[in-house]
Amino acid sequence: MVMKNYPPEFKADAVALYESRPEATIRSVAADLGINPETLRNWVRAALLLAAATRLCRGDVG
Repeated sequence: MVMKNYPPEFKADAVALYESRPEATIRSVAADLGINPETLRNWVRAALLLAAATRLCRGDVG
């Protein structure tokens, strides 16, 4: 299996696309983009963790 490296902009755009389509599944968005669903799932998870950490550091909890 070949590991692909995607540019950060592509990752951010893919996550934004998924988040902008509440009716869509990770699988359907990944298929639209031609990427593995698990890849997109990892990017979404990482984005959620980064957002939570950012809020915590800023004191925006609760």
